[in-house]
Amino acid sequence: MAKHFCHYLDLCDVSYLTWSRSVDKGLSPLEKLRDCKVVLLLISDGAISPFLERYSELKNFKLIHFSGTIFLEDVPSYHPLMSFVDELYSLEEYQKIPFIYEKGESSFGEIFPELPNESFALPSADKPLYHALCVLSGNFTVMLWQKVFREFEEKFKIDAKILLPYMHRVCQNLSGDWENALSGPLARGDEQSIAKNLSSLQKDAFQDVYRAFVRTLDKGGKSECD
Repeated sequence: MAKHFCHYLDLCDVSYLTWSRSVDKGLSPLEKLRDCKVVLLLISDGAISPFLERYSELKNFKLIHFSGTIFLEDVPSYHPLMSFVDELYSLEEYQKIPFIYEKGESSFGEIFPELPNESFALPSADKPLYHALCVLSGNFTVMLWQKVFREFEEKFKIDAKILLPYMHRVCQNLSGDWENALSGPLARGDEQSIAKNLSSLQKDAFQDVYRAFVRTLDKGGKSECD
């Protein structure tokens, strides 16, 4: 996230300073950042509180973190609703990222007037659920697609690229009408096909994943499948 946000600031020609334990050895954050108006804690969730305990002088700054789950009194968070990998993005992509902040705090635009991103407020108590939904939709779908890509190449000896049109259509269906995007045997209530699918996944950890999705759909009252 630090790499991406720095790149975004570079693209917007916004000046900034960085401090890193590995780069700025022998130099405290206060010495490096003393002239900064806002200090962004772009470090892992579990490291934020210990970092602030170690460098307590930073509490005199306007501090911000980017975690989607943790709540820290006097240190508001602005969580980017986006997936980040090693590849850097374009200016247009960064500008479209919405940020979620805690209700009662300043909006993203008030903190970063140079950046045009939309921001939306949530009660701090809702942050864990918000982040869980992000993980379900973004991270878990990646794991499913990685499973399919791997099986096509290793089991069937078929280039995984042939799946791309299918993947793109799934995303387009979701973008166009997410409430009616589900297709296939679960959408049809095709119990025979579902049973065959589950049988083919014997001794595969993803059999439980498939079954869990069927049961989840059942509980939603949209399918009679088991």
